[in-house]
Amino acid sequence: MSKPTKEYYEAKASLCQNLAIKQILEGNTGEGAKNLIRMVNALTEANLLNTKKGRDNEADELLRSDRP
Repeated sequence: MSKPTKEYYEAKASLCQNLAIKQILEGNTGEGAKNLIRMVNALTEANLLNTKKGRDNEADELLRSDRP
């Protein structure tokens, strides 16, 4: 099984947000709040992947620049 991507987590966050809004408007605030937490967790994962990718790119650039 492949690792989830940034796009996966962004899509998950969007789905959780939409579901949370629907649930809260329907009066199911408990489940809506849980989905908002899931949304935040998914956005955090997407941000971590994005940060790691940026650091990996910086490291690659440093390695290339040190070579003659």
